[in-house]
Formats: sequence, structure tokens, C-alpha cells
Amino acid sequence: MSYTKSYKLQKVDIIFDDGEKADIIDMVGEFNWMESIDSPFIRCDISILDSVNFDDNLRGSEEIQIQFETSAAGRINQGKFKTIKHTLRVYQIGSVVKQERTKMYILHCASPEIYSNESNRAFGAFGPMAGRTDIVERMLMKKLDVPSKKVNIEPYSNANCVSPNWRPVDLISYISDKVARKNQGSNKKRKAGKRQAGYLFFENKNGYNFLSMDYLCEQKSIATFIYGQSNVNDNNPAVDAYKIEQVLYPERTNQLEKLRLGVYKTVTYGISFPQITDSMAPQAGGSSSLAFDKYFKNNGSFDANGSQKLNQLSSDQLSKLYKQEERQEDRFFTAGNAQSFKWDKGKEGSKKKLTEQQAATQEKMGKPGGTAGGPFITNIFTLFETASTIEKGFPYDKELVEKYTEKAPTRSKFKILPKNSHQTAQAADGGADDQSDNTVICSAYSAARWSLLNTHTLTITVPGNTSLYAGAIIKVDLPSSNQKGNKKVMKDRIYSGKYMIKGLIHTYKKTGITTQLFLCRDSLPVTKNK
Repeated sequence: MSYTKSYKLQKVDIIFDDGEKADIIDMVGEFNWMESIDSPFIRCDISILDSVNFDDNLRGSEEIQIQFETSAAGRINQGKFKTIKHTLRVYQIGSVVKQERTKMYILHCASPEIYSNESNRAFGAFGPMAGRTDIVERMLMKKLDVPSKKVNIEPYSNANCVSPNWRPVDLISYISDKVARKNQGSNKKRKAGKRQAGYLFFENKNGYNFLSMDYLCEQKSIATFIYGQSNVNDNNPAVDAYKIEQVLYPERTNQLEKLRLGVYKTVTYGISFPQITDSMAPQAGGSSSLAFDKYFKNNGSFDANGSQKLNQLSSDQLSKLYKQEERQEDRFFTAGNAQSFKWDKGKEGSKKKLTEQQAATQEKMGKPGGTAGGPFITNIFTLFETASTIEKGFPYDKELVEKYTEKAPTRSKFKILPKNSHQTAQAADGGADDQSDNTVICSAYSAARWSLLNTHTLTITVPGNTSLYAGAIIKVDLPSSNQKGNKKVMKDRIYSGKYMIKGLIHTYKKTGITTQLFLCRDSLPVTKNK
């Protein structure tokens, strides 16, 4: 076994429901430790070689205590790398394969909080209006019993919401695209007023994290991995431990997919159901007008069998849906009370009838009842200016992208927003602040930010390294395929540079340990078509 791949599995204990403990370290054939920034819990698959019918004692909910480290990691940098110690819970026992006197099966495990999440519910209002501003902290520490030392939360803006008996993690996921960063980060080129949003909730070896994508991109690199020739050993553990053994270049581009996902240009509308009147859900076999009744009365019916559907409307039709006819009378609602006012778009003098608060609401919304924000257009160029990117170079061919950004958005998104869930109690005169509009902006930015983060992906295999974790930044040095003479090896200008660890898998076998890193980034070291 190579020194860099050697490891020590120090403990694997299984604790039964009655409190009895059993040491199963000798039964472990291999196991995979998995972390990802898009997964709320760590998972681990343990392969068991059972010759004593041990599975007869299993019920599929046992607790497992595991402890391991890599030999290389224990000696490099004077113990800087920590041993992984973790408590897991079995949630599934895989199918059993019997060979002669031995059974083989997999124990599918996850962090114990996965059971707490399934058995707990969050019901009621959360946010400033309910006196519960610490939504994420409350869910983790009070609902899932996560100790404070394992909680890492980046400060975020206030958000009010109502949880209809959701699981705690579902509530955290719900607000993740509706809040903005309080500390706006390190992007000095960001235009004034542009807010960064887009939070991720995930668990890694350090604990539970609620962090923005921009925050993760602002981190410093923790390691540099270099691709070298195979079967070449430098006899230096500090060097060999950071050699890339295998590189996989995933699919480089799919323009049709990018267009359909709205990567280059997307429009987002916010819709508030409580502001919609005279609405009926279409019945199977019949037809009825929706809350956008005036539009459909003038432009066609909405048939449950599909004569005309919202996602089939053109850009002009969508514009009419929100702006209506020039002299149409619209009803507006003041936030904080049940009073309403009417405003005839065709009569300028009608504005004089509005109170100061009503006029502010009208100017802010400027749209008929039923909409809560937008339309908000996300453009890849403005997004790149706002985001805190891993590298500085624009990731796409600018000439190609410009052709698409000049045209209409290739994807329209509709965000459902309860009327009163996005107001703050501290707003002047009990009225609405800009949270409804910000919610639409945050949602649009979050979706676009995730697409941008996954612009370039890379998968590498390195010697097992327990110091790595999902969400960390690393550097990758890859040689260019275009080498000239005996000169110094040139770097690949496109694929070399800094990446975020989107996910990882530590694979432990009898032959040693390897770590597979799934990398992503939102930018390049150099700008394409500068």
C-alpha cells in the first residue's frame, strides 16, 4: 500500500436500541464518506462482510460511532490535519448477497439529525413579526438539538414566513433563496445597491453551515493539488499527498440546456395570492377564469384541458398580464391594514387622492393586485458584476453570450409570495418595506448564482485527505496539452486555478484510501474573448 493512501480505521462501534454496544471494525470491508454543499446531511455507506449472521440483530436504526484518519495526514504539517470522529445513524440496510458462509450487505448511514428532522415539525409564523428572527439557529439548535459549536451561520436579512408543519430542514431550505447577506462581501466592483443573496444549507465534517455562495467563493485556498505523471513517486509525503491521480473533464457545454435554464437571461415575477380576487381553480373537464381574469377575458379563456396556459404566453402577453389596459382601474392594498384604494391609470388627478403611504406603495408596486414584485430580469453580465467570484475572468465567450442577452429572457419564473409574510413590523406606519420586492430579487439572484457557480466543473481523484471538506476552496494545477519542446511545462489556462469543493467522497478499501473531489467554479483565471 502506498504511504499516501494508507489509513487507520480506529473505531467502528454499533450501538443497538437497547444500549448494547458491539465492535464491528473487523467486519468492515470498505466504506464511503460523502459530503456535498447541496446535501443537508453527511452520508456514509459501510460495506459489511458478515460470517456470523450479525444482521439478525439489526433493525435499521442503530447508532454507529466511527473514527478514522489517513497516515499521511497525521504526519504532514505536525498534526495540522484532524482525525474524523462522527456519530451516525443507520437508516437503511441494503440487500444481502450470500456467498458460501459469508453475507455481504451495506449499512446506509447519515448524521443522527436526519431522524430528528423527520420526527420534528415547525408550525407557525417565523421572523421579526413573530419575534423569531433566528430561524436557522432555532431550527438547528432547538428542533434538531445540534450543539452550538457545530453551527456556522452567516448573518442574513430578516424574513417573515409561515411554516405549515414543515420539517425543520424544509423551512431552512424555504428561506435560503429569500434572504440577502448582511455583510456584503469583498467585491469592490459591485454597484451600489446590488445585494448578494443565495444561501446554501449543508453539513460537512466541521458541522452544519448556512452560508451564501458568495461567502464561500471569498474564502482562501486551503491546498494546492498538482497533476503529475503516473507511477512517479517523489518519495516526499508532503508532495505525494497532493498529487492528482486522475482528472475527469465533465461535459464542457450544452447551449440548449443553458438557454432553457435561463443561465444567460431570466425574468422572475412575484405573485401574492391574497391580493388576487375572484379566483377559481380550473376544474377538470370545464373552464373558468383565473385571478388574472381581466387579461383572460380580453385575450382568451383558460381551459383546464389546455386551450391556453400561462407558460405558453408570449413576452408581450406576459407584459399585458401585469400592466393591463391603459385606463383599467386597479385595486391596491396598503400593507399593515385592510384598507384599499383605487387608482385609474387614465386619470392623472387620481394620484392626488392617495395618502403618502398609499402613493409610496403605488410607486413601489406599480402593478395590479395579484403581483408582489418584479418583473426582475437577471442578466449574466450584471450578475457577474454583483457576485464575489472565485476568479476574476468572465467564464463565457462574451460575443456568444451577448447574442442571447440582447434578446428576450429564455426562461420566466414565478415566485409565490404570501401577501403578509414579507412585511416587517418596524416599517413606517405599519406599512410594507421593500422585503416583498427584495424577496423576488433574492430568489432571482439565488437561481442565477447557482447556475453561475456551476459554470465550470471538474472531477479529480487524489490520495486520501481527511483535511478536505465540502465548501472549501482549493487550487488545481493542470498541464496544457500544447507543450513546445523541452521548455517548462505550461499550465492549462482554462482548467487550472481555484475551485470550490462541491462534494467529496472518501473511499476506504483494504488497498488504501482515495478522495474523489467534485469541483465547481463561476469564473476563470483569464477572461475569454477579452
